[in-house]
Amino acid sequence: MRAKELLEMPISQKEIDEYVSMKAKEHIRRERIREWLSGMFKKVEERDETVKVVVMQAEDYAEVRKYLRDEMECETQLSMMKTGQMATMWHARFFVDRLAEEPEIHGPCPDGCMRVMVERGEP
Repeated sequence: MRAKELLEMPISQKEIDEYVSMKAKEHIRRERIREWLSGMFKKVEERDETVKVVVMQAEDYAEVRKYLRDEMECETQLSMMKTGQMATMWHARFFVDRLAEEPEIHGPCPDGCMRVMVERGEP
C-alpha cells in the first residue's frame, strides 16, 4: 500500500474517539502537573519571595518535562555537567536530586534548607 492510498482511507469514528480521548487525557495530565507545580510556587510567593531553585527527583522532573516541555528551557549537556542544572522555567532553576523526597522549592534564602547548592566554576 502506498502512503497516498493510506491517507485516502476513510477514518472511522472509533479512531476519532480514541484520538480525542488520548488528547483529552494528555491535556488533563498537563493541567494537573501545571497546577501541582504552580501550587508549590505559590507557597513561596505568598511570603513575598521569588522562586529561584526547584529540586526534585528524576521521576518528578521527567513528568514535568514531559507535560510542560513547551514552557521549559532545557540546558545543554555541557551546562548540565558543569552546574547540575537541568532546566529553567518560570524564572526558576531546576535541579534533579535522587535524595529529594518531595520537590523542594526555594526562594532566595531557603529557610531550613539541609542541602547546599553549589555551582561549579571553570577548573
